[in-house]
Amino acid sequence: MLLHRIHAALILLTLAGSTFAADEIHWTIKGRTAITFDWRGSETSISYGLSSGSYTATVTAVTPSPLPFSSSGPFREARLTGLLEDTLYYYRIGTGPEGTFRTPPLPGASGFTAYLEADIGTSLNYPSTMPAVQQLIANGAPAFVLAAGDLTYGNAHGQTRVDQHFNDVMVWSTRAAYMPAWGNHEWEPSDDLRNYKGRFDLPNPQTSPGSPAISCCGEDWYWFDYGNVRFIAYPEPWSGAWSDWSTRARAVMDDAQASADIDFIVTFGHRPAYSSGHHPGSSTLKSILDSLGATHTKYVLNLNGHSHNYERTFPQSGVVHITAGGGGASLEQDTQCLWLTCTQPSWSAFRAMRLGPVRLHFTASYIEGSFICGPPGGGTNDVACTPGSVVDSWVIFASGGGGDKEPPSIPTRLTATATGPQRVDLAWQPSTDDTGVNGYQIQRDGSSVGTSPTTTWTDTTVAPSTTYEYRVSAMDAAGNVSGLSDPASTTTPAGPLVFIAAEDATLKQGSPARNFGASPRLEIDASPVEGALIKFPVAGVNGRPISRAVLRLYCNNGSDRGGEIQKTATSSWAQGSVTWATAPAADPSSPVVPIGPVSSGRWIDVDVTSLVGGDGTLSLRIRGLSGDDAVYRSRESSLPPQLVVTVP
Repeated sequence: MLLHRIHAALILLTLAGSTFAADEIHWTIKGRTAITFDWRGSETSISYGLSSGSYTATVTAVTPSPLPFSSSGPFREARLTGLLEDTLYYYRIGTGPEGTFRTPPLPGASGFTAYLEADIGTSLNYPSTMPAVQQLIANGAPAFVLAAGDLTYGNAHGQTRVDQHFNDVMVWSTRAAYMPAWGNHEWEPSDDLRNYKGRFDLPNPQTSPGSPAISCCGEDWYWFDYGNVRFIAYPEPWSGAWSDWSTRARAVMDDAQASADIDFIVTFGHRPAYSSGHHPGSSTLKSILDSLGATHTKYVLNLNGHSHNYERTFPQSGVVHITAGGGGASLEQDTQCLWLTCTQPSWSAFRAMRLGPVRLHFTASYIEGSFICGPPGGGTNDVACTPGSVVDSWVIFASGGGGDKEPPSIPTRLTATATGPQRVDLAWQPSTDDTGVNGYQIQRDGSSVGTSPTTTWTDTTVAPSTTYEYRVSAMDAAGNVSGLSDPASTTTPAGPLVFIAAEDATLKQGSPARNFGASPRLEIDASPVEGALIKFPVAGVNGRPISRAVLRLYCNNGSDRGGEIQKTATSSWAQGSVTWATAPAADPSSPVVPIGPVSSGRWIDVDVTSLVGGDGTLSLRIRGLSGDDAVYRSRESSLPPQLVVTVP
């Protein structure tokens, strides 16, 4: 099923003032046996069932309240009830394409994945970053996405951006539940919460004092259970809202703390309690969350945005705080060091001025988190990484430790071995602790780069011909951290940098509005006219001269002329939505690189040194030259396109 790649281009669209049959499609968890779909357009019902193409129930949508005002709509909302728990359903809105959704698991169940993002925006204002982050989320196939505020920036960029946002996220929102929290940009002048409360039917909705009257009342915050986790949103800091939430959320946490089905409590909202980025942490919120953490051992994780960067704290009163403001909007940077607080605070375990989402995997005994490298740009990046790779990883174990104040012993016999130009393997002897060691934190050159639940770890974010120094510390369930191990250094060998295509898509002149981003093939032909786009994130060159750059394509169908390659005029296209009609043209100033004859069943190496200038996004367009079509494997296959860059 290719639903996670459906974008606005796949929804029926007519011209001359007509609207989409159905667009802005997304759905929200209402309970274990109920979900709610929202969309815009002329379609008035949704049908669903347990088999593809066989729909046994139909729900007629209603007009939501409050009514969104970003466009004339019409806006629709349909609540599906009486569903089976932990069950895959097939659905269709009107006569549109088929999609799927899965209901929440049974109480206490684990083994599911969610994604986190905040400060998102639209492809219209952030074309080179926002779609790429959404595609990374879609690639991860989460059960749901937590969007921690500042969703559309409609107040800053206009109401059309509100509608555009909900089309942009359809790359994942037709298949994964969209679970938001409100940020300041949802209710500041020129926009208000009617546009958002009217698009979501939130579970266990709550009203906060001080909430703007125009969007009153309800859905200022909410909570829901998903398997073995209770998720609790918190509101914006309207007058009296946080003190009211503190009292009422404590009761919701008390209930979760006493429940045998709940292993973890997670809060999420827009504002940070701890932040060294553009928006410093709120002392009021810090006091509230610290108090809740100190009295609820299952409360271990808080998620927020607001500062446009990534940051992770050490446990604070038992709670790890994650700032995930890399949803697509530009980075927020201060001073020459980029951070509002240049010296990394002692509570800050890792931070990165880089866009990207956060992956959260929940098991019965731990939460595994990963900051996923997003597209380069959005400002100055202080982390070089390949989009889709893991920049920071961490583990939070189930509650324990109680009044434990004793840190584990210091890890010993750390070794660092460079096993390739872009890989270093670490190993060390285990630490000991009176209540048990729950994991290890890894530092590289004085900065935290990851965590490991075992005594080994692999660093794949290194560059060739570079010396690195590593240290390791141990942590227990109570958040106690040992001292650092003795250092271990290694130098990576010289060698080429290898990049896998981050995005690619076939373009067909005969189907100008159709997206082929989910195809495992890249088709190049002159008759009919077909071509392809490929995008690579180049990092690690670091200003060094490029000796050679080779594009490697695996050929499925040979041709007397395999096509020609040029850089595109812009890299602001997304695999899940680009079509012939919307694709960027070749840059007229770019050199033209011919591919030559190609044979099926083998790798084709093309020298593209003239097209690669250094670090950054490399976007290429391949044009057909022969009626004898060439077909290459795409990134959706097991043999994706590669870019091999050789530097001194």
